[in-house]
Amino acid sequence: MANVRWELVPNPEWVRMYRRGLSRGQISARTGAPISTVGYHLAAARAADPALREEHFAAANGDPARATRRSVERMNELVGMVRQTGRYPANNSSEAAERNLAAWLRRRRRDAEAGSLTRILDDGLSVLPDWKTPRGRRSA
Repeated sequence: MANVRWELVPNPEWVRMYRRGLSRGQISARTGAPISTVGYHLAAARAADPALREEHFAAANGDPARATRRSVERMNELVGMVRQTGRYPANNSSEAAERNLAAWLRRRRRDAEAGSLTRILDDGLSVLPDWKTPRGRRSA
């Protein structure tokens, strides 16, 4: 049996909500759809319309992303780990929790580089030295 690739047509209602500044979590809460499904539809919509992300950020009153409770918890976990161990989480750690934290940090670095990191996360992470610089690019 051949692999069939289904082309996704993003849910137009969700795209309108996103364009008005709502996050995928807010859209999920309002519609009852799983957040992963909303995210999948919005990713397809952003791929089809690269200006969509900028419209979303502008509609979100200049705050490109809102910090969730879980994001703040993850930030605090990261700060605590770095202060306790003196190092950043490793992608190749034997501990799944550390690998997950490393992936979270990688995404926040990308957000910061793109200018879409929330102020609260940027301020919170700023207590860590060189947090925005991946390990391989840090100066000695």
